[in-house]
Amino acid sequence: MIPNRMRVAVQALALCVLAGACQTVRTTPPRRAPIPCDGACGDTVSVQFLGVAGFVIRHGGDAVLTGPLFTTPGLPRVALAGAFRSDTAFVRRRMTEMHVDTSGISAVLVGHAHYDHLLDVPYVARRFTPRARVYGNRAMVNQLPDADLQRRFFIVEDFAATQDGGGRWIYPKTDTLFRGPRPVSAADSSVRFLAVAAVHPAHLVKWIHAFGGGSEKRTVAPQTAFDWREGRVFAFVVEFLDPASRRVLFRVHFTDAPSWPGAGFPPRWVGGAGTYDLALTCVGTFDQVPGQDIPGSFLRYTWPRHVVLGHWEDFFVRQEKPWHAIPLLKVDEYRRRVVRTLGDSTAYTLPAPGDEVRLCGCTTGPGRPVPPQQAPTPPAPR
Repeated sequence: MIPNRMRVAVQALALCVLAGACQTVRTTPPRRAPIPCDGACGDTVSVQFLGVAGFVIRHGGDAVLTGPLFTTPGLPRVALAGAFRSDTAFVRRRMTEMHVDTSGISAVLVGHAHYDHLLDVPYVARRFTPRARVYGNRAMVNQLPDADLQRRFFIVEDFAATQDGGGRWIYPKTDTLFRGPRPVSAADSSVRFLAVAAVHPAHLVKWIHAFGGGSEKRTVAPQTAFDWREGRVFAFVVEFLDPASRRVLFRVHFTDAPSWPGAGFPPRWVGGAGTYDLALTCVGTFDQVPGQDIPGSFLRYTWPRHVVLGHWEDFFVRQEKPWHAIPLLKVDEYRRRVVRTLGDSTAYTLPAPGDEVRLCGCTTGPGRPVPPQQAPTPPAPR
C-alpha cells in the first residue's frame, strides 16, 4: 500500500511539472569542441554521456560505467503508481545507436536506488557488462532479488568515506569476475574507486522527498516508482593509475545527486583542490537544496579542470532528439554558477545523450593549480 501522503506529494509534483512544461522554452544544448590541456599532452580520458546519470568513463583499455536510464515510463505513470519495467529492446537500440564501447568495463557504479538510476542496470549488466560487478547501496540489493544479480552485487556502504576521512579504495579488476589469465592485485591494478557518503535533496518545494527508505527486502522486482526506494546515497571518486609507478593519471568525481555542502565531498587524503581532472555533476533538483551555492561549494572544494553536466534532460519522455531540459529545472542558472565559480566559460560541457568528451592528459599530473586568491575553504559537513 502506498502511503497517502506520498501519493499526494508526488501527484502535486506531477501537476507542477506538467504546468511548467507548457511554459518551458525547449532548446537543443550546445556542442563543444575537444577540451584543451594545460600542459604537454599525453593520453586521454573519454566520457560518453548515455543519459540521466549514465556515463562511460574510459582510459585506454579500462572503463567504468555509471547507471544509465533509457526506459522512460512517463510522468503520469510515475505519479499514479503505474507499473513499468525496463524496455530491453529500446535499451539495445540506444546502446547500438550511440556506438557505446563496453569493452574493459570492470565496474557499474550506482549512487542510489531510485528507478531513474537502477531500472535499466540489471539488463545492461547482463547483456553488455557480463564480467563487471554492480556497486551500490544495500537498498539496491534488497530490491532486486534475482539470484544471478545478487552474485554480482557489491555493497559499498562499509567501504565508504566521508568528507572527514575514512573509506577504502575498491579495485574492481581484482575481482574474480574480471580477472584475466593471471590474478590482478591492488598493487598492479590500473583503476580504482572510492565511495563517498552523500545525500539526496527533496523533489519539490525543498521539503517533499519521495521514494525514500529501502531497508525492506523484496521477493519480487519493483513494479512502480514507489517500489524503487532510495537507500543511502553515494558519490564516487574514480582514479586511473599507472600500474608501474602507482601515479594517478586521471582523477574523476561522479555524483548522481546534488548534495548539501560537505556531503559527497571526498576526504582530503584523496587529494585537495586542483587535483581533480573531471567532475561529472547532477543538475536535477540542485535548486531544491535550500540556501546553498550548488554546485559552487563543491567546485571550490575540488577545483576540477573540467565539469560535465549530467541528469539535466527530461527523462519523463522517450529518449529521442531534440533533447529537452527537465521542466522547471534552471539549467542556465546552473551553468552560470559553474562559470562564475571557475571563472572560465569553457570549463563545462552540457552534453546530449550519446555525446563524448575527451580530456587530455597532462604531464604535470591530475588537475590544475588553484589560483591563490581562489583557494577554497572546506565547508563544514552538514
